Amino acid sequence: MKILIAIVVFMFFECAWTWSKGTKRFDGQPCIEMKPNHGNKAPQITDSPFSVKVSKLSVRQGENVNVVIEDESGNLKFQGFAIEAQTSAPSSIVIGTFLPTDTAKIIECDGNASAATQNGAKRKDKIELIWKAPSDYLGDFRFNATVVKSFSYYWLNVITEWIEVTV
Repeated sequence: MKILIAIVVFMFFECAWTWSKGTKRFDGQPCIEMKPNHGNKAPQITDSPFSVKVSKLSVRQGENVNVVIEDESGNLKFQGFAIEAQTSAPSSIVIGTFLPTDTAKIIECDGNASAATQNGAKRKDKIELIWKAPSDYLGDFRFNATVVKSFSYYWLNVITEWIEVTV
């Protein structure tokens, strides 16, 4: 019985520590899903109070885009996030590369540094990221984010408008 309790306590602290540092894979699934491992906590079904804004809606191959995640009203803070650039369905693939910053941890999805997450549990009112368009892709994509206000409150599919990659 003591061993079982020790295992449960260890697993709890391991999950808490991992979440505060961000995660390399979301819920053990491919990065496309981007669902945090919050037990039986379901995502919010209301519109997200958080938004993802970009510096441009057309970008050349290899060019950078500034990406900001924030609360529209300026009143809310969030604990965590995960973001990636996705092409349109049905073949929805993750493209591009996030560049390292002090406020985010870059994670690998499909072998590239194509996603970003928080690098600590400190509450944030805004995150600024830099994303680099791929040199081998032409077409539309959009940023798709998961934003976590707290363990029990998170929003999936916080998306931008479609952005075009050109030559």
